[in-house]
Amino acid sequence: MHIVFFFPYKIVSGVPVLFATLAEHISNNHPKIEVSIIDYENGIINQLIKNKRINRIKFEDSKKIKVPKDSILILQSILPFSLRPELEINFNQQLFFWNLHPDCLILNNLTKIRTLDKFINKIRFASNLKIKSFIEFCMNKNGLVFMDDSNANQTLNYYRINKEPIFLQICVRPLNKFLNKRNLNSISLPDTLKFTYIGRVVDFKYYPLKKVISSLSELVKNKSINKKVIFYIIGDGKMINELKNFVSSNINNIKVVFLGVLDNNKIPKFLIDNKIDINFAMGTSVLDSIQMGVPTILLNYSYININSYPAYYFADEEKKFSLGRELNLNDLSDSNLIGLRENINNYLLNKNKYISNALNYAEEFSVNLVADKFLKSIKKSKLNY
Repeated sequence: MHIVFFFPYKIVSGVPVLFATLAEHISNNHPKIEVSIIDYENGIINQLIKNKRINRIKFEDSKKIKVPKDSILILQSILPFSLRPELEINFNQQLFFWNLHPDCLILNNLTKIRTLDKFINKIRFASNLKIKSFIEFCMNKNGLVFMDDSNANQTLNYYRINKEPIFLQICVRPLNKFLNKRNLNSISLPDTLKFTYIGRVVDFKYYPLKKVISSLSELVKNKSINKKVIFYIIGDGKMINELKNFVSSNINNIKVVFLGVLDNNKIPKFLIDNKIDINFAMGTSVLDSIQMGVPTILLNYSYININSYPAYYFADEEKKFSLGRELNLNDLSDSNLIGLRENINNYLLNKNKYISNALNYAEEFSVNLVADKFLKSIKKSKLNY
């Protein structure tokens, strides 16, 4: 078997990290399987992979590149007319699509104004029918899997497809064997609570992040939290300056520290060395913290400003692998601020329970489990180009 991972990308994000993690694990543990990656010379997958057994196929913009014959091409789900034109895919090439974002198979936006594009896309009837047929075909051939139920539901409900999705959760990067996870004997209650946000500061992540910072500040102001609060922001992005301006103008009751981008290998150590109490995150950043035993509250994403309060709950309360959903504005409620306070206070009353819950939930995303599930899934796929 020859597996080829394709995701040429130059910025750290979830998909290249996932593909690099799986490529390394499969190559290290399944010597009979040949593994290749297609990436830019300075791409993230290329930078992350250290295993010399993995074939590196150089990707360059506007230059044709041949996919190795008789290989299985692994792609993030994509609309068929959006495949990179550089790819020369062989006739009858086996394909495998992994839906890793809720909008992967939604029609491309025309105006880049989200509300207007949603309306326009709904009336593009011919295109919608073609895409619906494409998705159903891929699912019938077992060549399309979804990382969680929020991805599956958004896609299948959008096209009114009544099929049972196959779930393949993403995996967490294995920890350095010399790195100690958070232990289960933390019983003292310090006078300072330390929180983090890990991830990019971009449109759909900015609004929930801004809201949780202001919510924590409000809880401290009205003495619902009787402790000092430090909130570390690990990451950067297009809206980082907007967030800094918001914090400097509006947040007076908690301390917000902007750390910028930390190397992936340094994040776990930072969480433990600084005795972080709770992480707030979505996507792969959730896995970075729960595998260290840091309880993590999900930030469900939104492309618009959040006026009331979303529900705040710990990641391990999800049932089908979701690491973040699109925020339903109908679910906003002022009572959710009380829910955030209760989650924090419950954690303080029984830290060991929440640390243990985080560690146990992280096992569901272990690279050993996910890699085995991944290999079984691609063997079942009969999807050909």
